[in-house]
Amino acid sequence: MPDPIIPELAPRCQVVQELAKALRALKEPVDVTAVLDAIEAKLDSSTIPEAGLAPGEQAATIDLSKVDFNALEKKFTKSPTKKICRDMLAKLKTELLVLNWRKKRTSRAAVRVEIEKMLDAGLPEAYTVDLFEQKSGALFQHILEKYPERDGSVYEGGVA
Repeated sequence: MPDPIIPELAPRCQVVQELAKALRALKEPVDVTAVLDAIEAKLDSSTIPEAGLAPGEQAATIDLSKVDFNALEKKFTKSPTKKICRDMLAKLKTELLVLNWRKKRTSRAAVRVEIEKMLDAGLPEAYTVDLFEQKSGALFQHILEKYPERDGSVYEGGVA
């Protein structure tokens, strides 16, 4: 239900709105670019982008269009991942891949848990839950198929 005072005040409000619109039309828009330029210049002169540079000293510039982000991504995601896998395999071989480990449910579960723990601790945050589960499952399946015993693998006999 509308407020009963609206019909009484509406004509006055309309007059005030029209006057404000007419006044705004008389004024030219305000140009603040000079102020923004002054602020930007002050910030540029007071910010030190690299350690060891004095204020106002020119820093080295990097052309971001020439950076190979795919190579950077590979460098920072694959190298730690390979190290994690090597460390994990060494730990599995010395601690968990015991005699007949594939036949014992508890041994298989321990291997799976260790794989998940090591991947969780070492993989980048970019891995989603689904991708993590997919990768850890595939790695467990690979270990299950290719490493039947502690000191044996299909790779040691020259067979891949």
